[in-house]
Order: sequence, then structure tokens, then C-alpha cells
Amino acid sequence: MELRNKIKISLFVGDVQNSWENTKDKDRFFTIQRFNYNLLKNRYDSGTPCEITERTVMEFELKSPRINQLQELYGKMREKETSFFSFLFNPRFGENNELVEYDGAMIVEGCLCLMCENYVSHESKVDERVTMLASLMLYSVTYTGGANNASQVSLRLI
Repeated sequence: MELRNKIKISLFVGDVQNSWENTKDKDRFFTIQRFNYNLLKNRYDSGTPCEITERTVMEFELKSPRINQLQELYGKMREKETSFFSFLFNPRFGENNELVEYDGAMIVEGCLCLMCENYVSHESKVDERVTMLASLMLYSVTYTGGANNASQVSLRLI
């Protein structure tokens, strides 16, 4: 299989650790094109780490397999509470297109605050996809191992 045909990062709307049954359908995943965020964490004079004192915005660009799949993201934007989003690294799907395993995950909690859509229709309609740029105000970030690895590191933003 060529490298370009492998999905490197997928986005699942929800906490993949608490929603494993909902991850069975590959169509519920978005393909991440890129993402970025900056966290600044200092130390007190005593050497102990400080809490992160400033909220930060994560920006990510994704591709949606179908235009109607974006409804879930727009629904999260209307909510007044924070939501969970799982970024899965090197996800692997089985023969029935269900999630089987992944190498690691970054589970973020935050409020979706901006979404910019770019829709391009193709003649064949086979590769019709929507590209979206989104901004998420972060509240927490949890780094975890693969589906069978429970090690994790959590950062809570104040």
C-alpha cells in the first residue's frame, strides 16, 4: 500500500476512550490535514510546574467524506458546554470499516468557536469532499497510548 493512501490522523467527535462502541463506523471519522496549538507551561521558583494559565486555541483543517457528515460539527458549535474531540494517530480499520486499533490519541476538550467551509464539486462526484478549517478553544488535552495502552498524560487549562 502506498504511503499516501494511509490515513495518518483521524478526528472522532467524542472521547474515543469512553465511546468505543460509537467508533465502529469509519464514516464517523474525519481526515485531519493539519493541526496546531501552542501551550506555555512554566515552573515556579521552587521548580514545580505551574498550571497552564492561559487558554489557547487549536486550529485544525479536516476533510469530510460527505457533506452531510458536517452536521455533527455544526451541532457542537451550537452547544454551550465543552465537547470532546479525539485525534487518533495511525488508525487502522478492519474489513467492515470499523476501528480496530490506533497507535496513540490526543483527546481534547473545548468549545468549537469557528468553522470555515470550502466545498469543491467534481464532475464525477466520486471524490466530492468538503475541506473545513476549524478553531477550538481548548480546556484540556489528554495524550494517551493506543487502544490497548492505558498510559496517559493530562493537561488541564485554567
